Amino acid sequence: MLANIILIFGILLMTYSVLLWKKLFAEIKSRKARSPWQIILVLICFFLFGYIGYFFIQLLDITELTGILVGFIFFLGALFVMLILMLNYQSAATLNANMRKLKNINSEIGAANRELAAKDEEMKKLKDQLEKRNSELVEMMDDFYTMRVGLQEEMEAGIIEEENKKIKKRLDSLRNI
Repeated sequence: MLANIILIFGILLMTYSVLLWKKLFAEIKSRKARSPWQIILVLICFFLFGYIGYFFIQLLDITELTGILVGFIFFLGALFVMLILMLNYQSAATLNANMRKLKNINSEIGAANRELAAKDEEMKKLKDQLEKRNSELVEMMDDFYTMRVGLQEEMEAGIIEEENKKIKKRLDSLRNI
């Protein structure tokens, strides 16, 4: 009686295992990875039918088939365990390979970020230099405008040669910057 109750719970667990298998199988997208899991379903079904068969053998008291069925169930159990271990090894190896790839990608991204930060710093320095040069050029243009206005007045007064020397000196100083 206790054996039959245990068998009924085993049948229920195997039935639930089929439902779990269905959920897991839906998550596996790779055709190559799906094949071993299909074999697992076949083994689960064999176990389920083996449990049901053994339940009826016990219920009907057919002792001649007990040894064969139990041996068959044990053999399939060993095959099941081997396949599960192979799949777990394959999954672990794939996870490790993917983690190594991610680590390399993260390393490359980190190096690219550091390079970009260095270039950003360089760009900031260049921007500061350009702003300084721009400020100098604006100041020079103001000076030039002031000189032009003065030149216009001096031209009218006839004093241009002195101002030409000042402009030449200022332009020379700008070229040397």
